Amino acid sequence: MTDFPKIIAVDLDGTVFGADHRTIPPYTMDVLKQYVAHGALVVPVTGRSQAIVPLDSFPSPRYLITANGGYISDLASGAVLRTAYIPDAYVKAAWEIVRERVERFHVVMELFVDDQIVVEKKVYEQFETFEDKLPRFHQAYISGGHAAYAESFDTYLNGSNLRVVKINFPGKSIRECPEIREELDQTGLFEVTSDGLNLELTRKGCHKGEALLWLAEHLGVSVKDVVAFGNGSNDVSMLVRAGYGVAMGNSADDVKAVSGYCTQSNLEDGIAHFLTATFPLN
Repeated sequence: MTDFPKIIAVDLDGTVFGADHRTIPPYTMDVLKQYVAHGALVVPVTGRSQAIVPLDSFPSPRYLITANGGYISDLASGAVLRTAYIPDAYVKAAWEIVRERVERFHVVMELFVDDQIVVEKKVYEQFETFEDKLPRFHQAYISGGHAAYAESFDTYLNGSNLRVVKINFPGKSIRECPEIREELDQTGLFEVTSDGLNLELTRKGCHKGEALLWLAEHLGVSVKDVVAFGNGSNDVSMLVRAGYGVAMGNSADDVKAVSGYCTQSNLEDGIAHFLTATFPLN
């Protein structure tokens, strides 16, 4: 056990952010700043692509884990510390499984390529058809011309060295064909998880917990000095590996059941309350 956390790892949506999926509530922000001032590193650990992480929302961010562990960055130097690419053949296999339903149900498939999101061009050109299938924090990025737009994945995936760190299906896209998750899971090729908003595929063995431990070792930090906060099934891997794994009050029961600790919800400053109660600064 530790007297003071050296790494405070925070999931974003449903954990450190409020209802707007962008802003840290004022009290939680104030508390995080105090711990940063005492030497702690606040590390966002998210399923999002780095392209859609609002870094200005965090107190002095230095390290960033995105794509559920597929991409780890040193923001101060601009260096990419580690990538976990999905083999090109596996990306193509996933596309073969979902292609027909992408067409029939207007499923959105996003490829997280390094720190960028790639979608088919039709998602941009016919945005009104796809808008309500996307999380709010994806909408402006895709509709505003900030993503990369493939003419079609049939042709895009014919290339080599695709550099895909995550395959993402916004959750609203698959409500009419939930069997996609089971079929992709049954291939045994991927880590298949969800944050409650998306269906997410990373390379087998690549998940938030593995990435967080890698970063801690890279920084010379003992796992007992790592506190992790999360609320979704894609957070479980880090909640069970961190010295302190803390489920938010708004987590599903199965997430709470495997976590060592539980706190209030993200809308009740759960992170701040746990930190100040467990690691008092005075």
